[in-house]
Amino acid sequence: MIQYAIQNNAATDKLFTLATRTSYVQKDLAKIVELINGGNELTFEKADHYKKNRFIIQAGVNRSTFKFTGTTDLVGLQFTKSYSPAFSVGFDHFIKPAVGKVILRTEISFHTDKFHGEYKKINTWQDYYDLKRNTIGVNLSILTNLYNGSSFKFFIGAGGGLNFSNYPENNHYTIYGEPTPAATKFAPHFNASSITLAGRAGCVLRNRIEFSFMCNGVIGRLTENYTAYSDKYSSQQLRVGYLFSNRKK
Repeated sequence: MIQYAIQNNAATDKLFTLATRTSYVQKDLAKIVELINGGNELTFEKADHYKKNRFIIQAGVNRSTFKFTGTTDLVGLQFTKSYSPAFSVGFDHFIKPAVGKVILRTEISFHTDKFHGEYKKINTWQDYYDLKRNTIGVNLSILTNLYNGSSFKFFIGAGGGLNFSNYPENNHYTIYGEPTPAATKFAPHFNASSITLAGRAGCVLRNRIEFSFMCNGVIGRLTENYTAYSDKYSSQQLRVGYLFSNRKK
């Protein structure tokens, strides 16, 4: 900086004194530059500062499928698909807040599955199964912005979590013709918790509105450890979310 001042005939005793005593912080350096510029005051554009965390809320539609697998009559049941609302809240943790490309997302979600199964053995003998499942999930995902523009972002991500479920309806029954009352049959017990894996892709508009698609699968089974049969469950969700700003005012 002193060499620049000498080259431009701006070196003075005051400048030399100030340069030798400066602590090389913005305030002191600004005074030196002002002297080189003939006393013109400098103005600095305020830089954006970013928080490491951002709060999010989301809502959407959950579509899920379920079936029994194995060697018992339960395998013959054909279940309808389930469609229900889904909600989640959570926060994003930015690995590098000013860049915002890699995000660690933690969220708590809720949705309900409701399945109805039928197995027609003969004209007057039918098996039915009604299953309802309420689930609260705690999920952790890593998201990466493949396109990281200022007003549009496209991301992919993967993660997993732990689901806690209860089953207010778990009824297996048979009807032998219309006049006959339904006869209750064996219904398997379901686990209260399950481990999940999830993948997602989506986009963010103007750093505020997020649209995403998620695929979820269960590691293992939902039912308890029966030897004759198991089950298979999967779900997909379309979500729209609001992202609170991570910029400091």
